[in-house]
Amino acid sequence: MSMPDIMHSIPAEEYEGYVAGGFYPVELHQVILERFIIKRKLGYGKYATVWLAWDSGYTRYVAMKFLEAEASRSNNAESAAYRSLSQHHHDRQHSHFERIVTLYETIELPSPYRGDAKHLCLVFEPMGPTCLDILDEISRNETWLAKAVIKDGALGLEAMHSQGLAHGDFTLSNVLLSVPNLSSVLLGYPRENIDQQRGREGDESVTLRDANGEGVPCPAPSYLPRSRPLWDLVKSRAKEVKIADLGGFGPAPPHYQNRWRDEYFRRKRNPGRLDAGDSEDELDQHPPLEQEFQELTEGVLSFEERQDAWDLIRGCLKPRPEDRFSIKDVMKTKYLQRLSR
Repeated sequence: MSMPDIMHSIPAEEYEGYVAGGFYPVELHQVILERFIIKRKLGYGKYATVWLAWDSGYTRYVAMKFLEAEASRSNNAESAAYRSLSQHHHDRQHSHFERIVTLYETIELPSPYRGDAKHLCLVFEPMGPTCLDILDEISRNETWLAKAVIKDGALGLEAMHSQGLAHGDFTLSNVLLSVPNLSSVLLGYPRENIDQQRGREGDESVTLRDANGEGVPCPAPSYLPRSRPLWDLVKSRAKEVKIADLGGFGPAPPHYQNRWRDEYFRRKRNPGRLDAGDSEDELDQHPPLEQEFQELTEGVLSFEERQDAWDLIRGCLKPRPEDRFSIKDVMKTKYLQRLSR
């Protein structure tokens, strides 16, 4: 099997990431530290893969986020953010911490790659899929997801901001569906509904190394299974969301406006000026945001909801940072008050 023959036909991380400094090799049914049994691949990103595992030490399901070695070398930003938050999670004034995914523990694993010292693994409560994962699975008229992201996301951000932390990457890919006591819920399902089985329909994988050892060399895994978020098991139960992936936290960069001097924004300021080879289409002109919002929400939200929602959006998008809504201002808007009823 030659390298060009190994092509991605399913959603999976790049196999080239399994090198020194890169991903930690994980396979289905693997046992980690004689305690965690890998059950299902939940997802992957640029710096990590995430797996559902059975924690025999505490008899519960957990989500294990295996960081690449390069991200594990420094004082990892995500674990540092959780350490900061853990100092205040008993404070009743900050009860909105429950809208942030719970980190159970952080473990270190020796790296199988020569020269790498360790891989960090963050052990979280199990969660449903990201909101981005399910956009194609729900109807446009199902507004519960958008409302949950706004309401629960605002509560989680308020908890972070109360401790001087900013998320830094608050997007739908970092907001997960939440089901109370999901580990207990999963215990009620047959194992075959939870466990991912290589070769089963819906559990396809990309083979990296055949039985003769040809292909991507060890210590890379012999195959990459497709991601199987828990949407099939939680879609009838999930009505809340939680914030995840705090790795982008930190203070907002000062005077960021002065740094936006790239070609794209220069063209936006001078829409009549085109460089050689450019076309009008490349300028990507859009109608006013309010017009797009009104068109998208017509027939989906009532007139009052649309007005209140637009007031919220407008307050968050002021050009000057000091004029924008703080998270406390967001919580006081009519739209958030309406969602809290």
